[in-house]
Amino acid sequence: MKSTCPCTGLPVLHQRQWQADHHRQGYSTKFSLIGKDIIHGEIVSDKAIVMEYIDKDVFTSVLDQNNLCGKPFYLLFDLSRVENISFSCKKSMVNFFYNSGPPFKTLALYNANKKIVPILETFSAIAPTRSSVIISRDYQEAIDMILMPDAERIGSESEATCTSEDEEYQTLKKEFFSSLAKFCWLDLLNHPIIIPDSNNTIYPYFKALEAFQQDLREMQRQHTEKCQEREESYNRKITGKAIQFNAQTAMNNSLESQLDRIRTSLTNRIESNNAELRRLKATMDQSLELSRLLINFVDQTGFGEETRKQITEHLSKLADSTQAHEHHATSLTQKNAAFRAKLQQKHPSLTQRELKICLMIKYNHRNNEIANALGVNPRGAESLRYRLHKKLGLEKGKTIKKYLFELETDVH
Repeated sequence: MKSTCPCTGLPVLHQRQWQADHHRQGYSTKFSLIGKDIIHGEIVSDKAIVMEYIDKDVFTSVLDQNNLCGKPFYLLFDLSRVENISFSCKKSMVNFFYNSGPPFKTLALYNANKKIVPILETFSAIAPTRSSVIISRDYQEAIDMILMPDAERIGSESEATCTSEDEEYQTLKKEFFSSLAKFCWLDLLNHPIIIPDSNNTIYPYFKALEAFQQDLREMQRQHTEKCQEREESYNRKITGKAIQFNAQTAMNNSLESQLDRIRTSLTNRIESNNAELRRLKATMDQSLELSRLLINFVDQTGFGEETRKQITEHLSKLADSTQAHEHHATSLTQKNAAFRAKLQQKHPSLTQRELKICLMIKYNHRNNEIANALGVNPRGAESLRYRLHKKLGLEKGKTIKKYLFELETDVH
């Protein structure tokens, strides 16, 4: 959309995409092009606002679409709706226009509220040498100053200045605002301050500014110190946690390896025990079959009735005993794997023979049955039980049977 500037007659170009809306803050920033190289900006709102953004993306887009990137241009800005400027906006404006932004020739700010005029004068004080910042009463004055030749504009500014305040005062005032801007917006806390003679009326203000600079340096030093302390504290905590984590990981790996070894050992023992049980079962089956054959043979021989009856009773007892052994062997595989593993874990020095004695004691086998199973005489079985009692570390009055019962209770 096009219109005409009422003061200059120059064409004015408006584009919808040259507007940035800030609904939360209650305003919009709108740009337009006057003539070929004058950018006009304004704050659109139905109330006084705090300026939060410079909308550099939209502004850069305006320059790009009008082939002004990298070329000198003029900028007018209507501040009639602005009652204050946020700190972040001030820093952004300084960084964009004075450090990394486009090369504007003149920035004319007009309709400014009296409250923000000192802020605008501070901007003007640190303007780069290639640019100038003008604070005008209204649009007419701002556009006239922009269109005025450079030599006339500079002379006009000097004359306007000299009518109210002398040149020395203006120089010191600019220096004051420039130092303040560099401290607050550019973080140049070591920037030297040109302090006037002590007889000058504004000398106290510069001394106050110097004290303010020293306070800012101290605040920065304390802040840096606190940040370093926090960083060191966090690093110590992180290091401590890392050490704990590594130690826990190492412990977990060690326990896992230990469990793997125990699992492998138990698996091998179970396989060995199963093999032994299969061998014992085969032997018992043979003994049982032989006992039955002997009973049949006795029945068929010519022994006396009493003799045959005694032999038959002895052979029946032998068969019953063999069946009992077979039953206990089967029970060992099904029920007592956990008990045997627990016993072996608590007493790793026990031999397979001693483990077998423990199981037989647990199943209430008599001493002569243990002797027969081990192939020793009853005194030898007694001696084995005595040594086993000592090896288990039992007190004198505590029996192996009672100890094994308590251990089995813990297992279950």
